Amino acid sequence: MNEQPFEFIYTNLTDAQALKLNAKYIPSKKQYRIPGTLHRLRELYRLTRETHSKEFLDHIRDVGIKRKQLLEYQKSLKTRTLEDPEGKLRPYQYQDVEYLSKLHNAALFHDMRLGKSVIMSSILKRKGFKKGIIIAPVSTLFQWEDEIRNWTELKPLVYAGTKNKREKIRLVFGQTDSVLITSYGTIREDVDILIKLKFDFVACDEAHRLRNYKTGQSKACYKVGKRSEHRYALTGTPVCGSEIDLYGILAFLFPNHFTSYWQFADEYMTIVEGYFGKDIGKLRRKEELEEVINSVSIMRKKKNVLEWLPEKTFEKMKVELDSKQRKAYKSMLESFEYEDIDASTVLAQMTRLRQISTCPSVLGLDIPNAKEKVLLEWLSDHPNEPVIVFSMFSSYLKELQGQIKGSRLLIGEVTREERNKNVRDFQSGEYNVLLANIIVAKEGLTLDRGEVSIFLDKSFNPTDNEQAMERITPTTEDNIHKTLIIDIEAIGTYDDKINKILDRKLGAKEIVDEMLKLIKGG
Repeated sequence: MNEQPFEFIYTNLTDAQALKLNAKYIPSKKQYRIPGTLHRLRELYRLTRETHSKEFLDHIRDVGIKRKQLLEYQKSLKTRTLEDPEGKLRPYQYQDVEYLSKLHNAALFHDMRLGKSVIMSSILKRKGFKKGIIIAPVSTLFQWEDEIRNWTELKPLVYAGTKNKREKIRLVFGQTDSVLITSYGTIREDVDILIKLKFDFVACDEAHRLRNYKTGQSKACYKVGKRSEHRYALTGTPVCGSEIDLYGILAFLFPNHFTSYWQFADEYMTIVEGYFGKDIGKLRRKEELEEVINSVSIMRKKKNVLEWLPEKTFEKMKVELDSKQRKAYKSMLESFEYEDIDASTVLAQMTRLRQISTCPSVLGLDIPNAKEKVLLEWLSDHPNEPVIVFSMFSSYLKELQGQIKGSRLLIGEVTREERNKNVRDFQSGEYNVLLANIIVAKEGLTLDRGEVSIFLDKSFNPTDNEQAMERITPTTEDNIHKTLIIDIEAIGTYDDKINKILDRKLGAKEIVDEMLKLIKGG
């Protein structure tokens, strides 16, 4: 149905017209280029009807009519009600497979827990692909292996391990109808080898990882993606900070259209002077950007398709710091008066304060820990509750494991095999307390046996926290249970104010600004 998000329009313009249209001059064509979105076409027609020929205006009108018809057709496909004849897919999943299979390149922006991997696997089968690459977080590689095996006729090959092992896997890939399932780290390491292989598609799971287009892993994904006719991006959080995050995903899906980060920023964002030079401001041309995104993606919210989902319950557990812990916190805070705190250092300072209120032992302080005391009391009072304890401080979680009998870890240094075993055993009821680093556990893991999530502290990125909270969301109607989110906050610290800032879901720059005001007493 579509191979590109829009077609470009080339024409001659006056300087004033070009400025209003934000058109780009292309020296090789000696003309200006405008994205052929419905919004921009209408603007172009209005500005040029006095200066351009009737033939050109008729052409613009025809392109606009076709564009409008396409958008309406796409909308009708997304909203029609369909049932899977085989009864395997939920109605919305079957509907999405039907729609996305018609697109050449596409994004799946569903909320977490709606089965993006199932939908993607079903698309692969529907389109009859023989070979492809799925790039995903390390923690989800074997989950993808199961989905490919369950939903397609392709052979799933987890592409990991030593160089010799990966070489053997590539040989199998070359001889079979199969899918390489690999991590972002491995794709970065083996990109120059993998682009020599033949494959029909490339899919990036948790594609919000592409938002920083400069990283080695993003560049590797772009390079591999260009070798394929079909590209897919999957994430429940396409925008983590601001809409500029969409550039990384669009550059992967449509490398010939989205070739410059700053050009994209100039089209859809305001550009301001920041602390370190040019920075991204607020969104502009909002409706046009929505048109582009809607034409190449589908997005669903849990509340609209899983009406049986229980509402999350949020609780705050307030604790009073011990006198020694409070003294250490106050001393650290007072020391900042003699430091030059700015946007580049404020998060580091906040982290030091959080460590004193959450885990003073990691700073070598032999003082009582109020949060730890309350946590251990809660766990003692609720021995049969399946619970995930979240923190950003892995070293402290390791300390906690020694105090919580039978608990397991989900942190960066845990091997992939041990991590998968810890997840399986938690889901099967082998133990009840999982100690998880927020960043490690936020993506792609099913931990929906858990009924309670306890946060000792939070990530400074609101999206990380939201993803971590979603780990205990029930995935099936026969597994409905309470979902309780508990924040343990220390009275007389910045805990409460920080959580309120994070709850506002600001962009990264705004969060830094708010933290700076907070620590400077603003």
